[in-house]
Amino acid sequence: TQCCFFSKTSCANEHFPLTTIGNARVIDPYSTRSKEHRIGRADILKLSDQNDADVALSNLLESTDLPVDGEKFRQSRNLSHPEFNQLPSFNGAFRTSISLPAKGKGKSKSLLNNDSEWLLSETRKETLTNNLLVAVENFHQEEPYKAGIRRADLLQQLECKHARGELIYMWLLQQGMLVQQAQSVSMPAFVPSLTPFNQKLLDQLSAHITVENLKPPSLSALAESLGIDREALSKRLHPLEESGHVLRIAENRIYHPDAFQQLVKTATELNDKYGSEGFDAKTFKETAGIGRNLTIDVLEYMDIRGLTRRVGDRRVVRQDN
Repeated sequence: TQCCFFSKTSCANEHFPLTTIGNARVIDPYSTRSKEHRIGRADILKLSDQNDADVALSNLLESTDLPVDGEKFRQSRNLSHPEFNQLPSFNGAFRTSISLPAKGKGKSKSLLNNDSEWLLSETRKETLTNNLLVAVENFHQEEPYKAGIRRADLLQQLECKHARGELIYMWLLQQGMLVQQAQSVSMPAFVPSLTPFNQKLLDQLSAHITVENLKPPSLSALAESLGIDREALSKRLHPLEESGHVLRIAENRIYHPDAFQQLVKTATELNDKYGSEGFDAKTFKETAGIGRNLTIDVLEYMDIRGLTRRVGDRRVVRQDN
């Protein structure tokens, strides 16, 4: 028994109908209102227009730029979980449940269904994996003084604009085959090189900018302690910033990267505690044990880097970072 409504179809015994009342075959139960998405979706529908579910899935895995949402495909074919799991194309595909961030202004929710898996052909997975790793290795050889390549530059360089590139990138992070610190991506064992001149400055800073120090001195106070002109010190810090040895969060404040990660961890723990309500600057200041002005610098830097999102006078940690 089927009941039809304008622009929607529901049925009593099936999750999705395979045919309409007029006996036409349904191949897209997940329609979209976006004109941009409809254009790309037309090609996907042609590949899906197969009586055999395994052939349709194989076509999607081999011919599209997008990973396949396994749960949506299963539902659209009215397959039970055992039936879907027995498809040869499913068993031969690369599968992962890594969440992909939603794209668009103000969106941080995962595109991934909790019960779903993303599917890619093994060939595409191996190609993307190799291309990403080689690109990072090449960047290290060409720019040995920098901490790593910017994430956006890496994906754009390989034309990984579609979700499959993002999917493999996040999988490599999860597997520990790549490391991301702030916006820099590097190989796990990579350590940026320093010239003797820059190494000497880093040695001078080591007594003031440490992993344990969550309240480092201002740049002005640091310059006075080292006996260096403030403007000169600011310029000399640039190579250390690019190599990832220090992190400048504001014009007058630098951190040891690992010390700043402790503050990021604090923000994450507060986010877990307060959920969608978020946390305010006062709560962060008291939890982290740092001063008011430093708290403002830290939180504004997290906003700029996309680690947090400000909602009124509170902040929430973005789930896609």
